Amino acid sequence: MTHTPGPWAALVDEQVPERGACYIHAAGQYGDEVIAEAYRVDADEGGIEQREANARLIAAAPDLLEAARIGLRALREEAPGNLSDIAEIERAIAKAGG
Repeated sequence: MTHTPGPWAALVDEQVPERGACYIHAAGQYGDEVIAEAYRVDADEGGIEQREANARLIAAAPDLLEAARIGLRALREEAPGNLSDIAEIERAIAKAGG
């Protein structure tokens, strides 16, 4: 499985604030498309700040995945005996489908 390539950006829906949505857009070779939405799940918790934080985290996912891959390569070269850290990074990358 592959994901929509980055870069991704988090955008707040200023036009329909009552919907409470933050959209995650992908821009680049595939144009500009909404790839995910972050909503408030419980009306009593969070608010727009939490939705924006969730959207920023989701938008950073492609960059975080690439950073994990780079870190894994470096760790394997510099500290190959550090098996627990290597395994943890490998699990995170696998969870992301990469």
